[in-house]
Amino acid sequence: MHFPTAIALAALLAVPAAAQYASVTDYLPAGCPTDGSVDITEPVQAALAAEAALFFPGSNSSDSPRLYAVRAGVLETQPGARIVFGPNARLLRLPSEAR
Repeated sequence: MHFPTAIALAALLAVPAAAQYASVTDYLPAGCPTDGSVDITEPVQAALAAEAALFFPGSNSSDSPRLYAVRAGVLETQPGARIVFGPNARLLRLPSEAR
């Protein structure tokens, strides 16, 4: 086995299987749009606090990406958290609220 192949294989083995990732959509209110029109900071933060491995599902079309709208500067993850975005999935940064 070539050295770069061994590194790639080790990296692949270190990533949990998709089934080990919780979906952020499990934390969103029923029927919540993922088009960036709704601030979902609180449910996303709840998911980040509860899960060590979190998946943000995407879409099959770059013309209609899944946008997860969150306020800037307020999200915190667990130490060592893993976050994966599906194709055409993005966090949409909203302006922070005045303090």
